[in-house]
Amino acid sequence: MKNNLVYPYKIIYNNILILFYYINMGLYSGEGIKFSLVDVFGTLSMVSPFLLAFLMVMISIINSNIKGFVYLCGLVLLFGIVYLFQQTMASHPVTTNKFCSLFNLTNYTVPSFNSALYMYTLIYIILPMIVIKMINFPLIIVLLLLYIIDCVIKGTNGCTPPIGILMGSFLGLFFGLVWYLTIKSSGNTNLLYYDDLISNKIACSKPTQQKFKCQVYKNGELIQNI
Repeated sequence: MKNNLVYPYKIIYNNILILFYYINMGLYSGEGIKFSLVDVFGTLSMVSPFLLAFLMVMISIINSNIKGFVYLCGLVLLFGIVYLFQQTMASHPVTTNKFCSLFNLTNYTVPSFNSALYMYTLIYIILPMIVIKMINFPLIIVLLLLYIIDCVIKGTNGCTPPIGILMGSFLGLFFGLVWYLTIKSSGNTNLLYYDDLISNKIACSKPTQQKFKCQVYKNGELIQNI
């Protein structure tokens, strides 16, 4: 039984090692990535947006709901908005730096889609937490750290200028708010992450209707059943 429990974790661990191995061998860039601290953070900056979106969908699948797919629909719309801005502004073409992107989905980097994605995710999951007054601070801190790491890596490697990060962050925050309010105003609040991401989630159940039988005694004698 113990081996069966450990086996899935071995698969995940091995897949992570394989991912870093291929990145190091230069699958996604001509130079390859060495395992220095800077390169590890750079790799984290590249893969985190994809892992974050994957995690949101997987949480939804595990909980047997479509919240993750609603989040993903919003993310696709956000990408379309960012893409339109990028093509219209035509500012700062994509560079060939190994830390800029796994896939060159667009030709320009202003506004930054990574910054938009992080801010969209943050505002989209924080607002429901504020409503129910139960905030998962560790999750918020991790997302903020990933956002900061991404901003530093993208900025120092010339992937996008500061204006790209600022514009992407603003678009992500604004669209995340709009998408949240759209779903909430439609009455489909069950599609929002109100309690799925709460670390100390408390589940309550309403008792079913119960019937009781009573026996009425008088002077030690049964006189009535109720």
